[in-house]
Amino acid sequence: MCGRYALVDDLKKVLAGLPVDMVPDLPACYNLAPGMPIPVLIYNRQQQLTTDLMQWGLVPHWSKDLAQAPKPINARSETAAQKPAFRGPWRQHRGLVPASGFYEWQNRRATGKQPHFISRHDKQPLFFAALWDEWAAPSGEILLSCTILTCPANQTLKPLHARMPVMITPDQFDSWLSPAARPKHLQAMMRPADDDILQARPVSTYVNNVRHDDPGCLAQPEPTIPFPEQGSLF
Repeated sequence: MCGRYALVDDLKKVLAGLPVDMVPDLPACYNLAPGMPIPVLIYNRQQQLTTDLMQWGLVPHWSKDLAQAPKPINARSETAAQKPAFRGPWRQHRGLVPASGFYEWQNRRATGKQPHFISRHDKQPLFFAALWDEWAAPSGEILLSCTILTCPANQTLKPLHARMPVMITPDQFDSWLSPAARPKHLQAMMRPADDDILQARPVSTYVNNVRHDDPGCLAQPEPTIPFPEQGSLF
């Protein structure tokens, strides 16, 4: 899955070379979490490539009560086209979430969960496949929200988690975002990244706290002390 990520590179540099109509000015973000506004690359109604800030956690347009609405941060790529919350966005509202990398936690019995940062070997940005939707409040205010698509993990990620975000390569951008895309072509892109593209390194547990948003999130891990084993009571 993908429940925390970082975008520390300048977004305008990340999107340089793309005909993007609007790019918001954003500070470096080391600890983006569900519920936060995140940048999503989409085609707008004028078929222009643009970047909108969206709540991470998709609110289906048919939701009656925002407080009670489901807000999934991830969607399984294998079933998204059939699920009520995702099938409309799958057909009409596909997007890309730029990232420097993402975090995953490995469960180690002796020392607890160890966070890892996953990024490209070549330091290039990642682009997660996303779905988005528009929800209209009774007041008329529009909420844009999104979810990140996942697929089975590749060999690099399997020791950390069974699933990973779907990553779209630059040569696939138009095919993924185009409203005219055919379903079979979309599904063909829902696959794990090649094993030799990504690297995973342990980082400090400082990142565990969502209020921490600075380079300390990517620092080397602290020395760990194994949990003492409980002796027999009998």
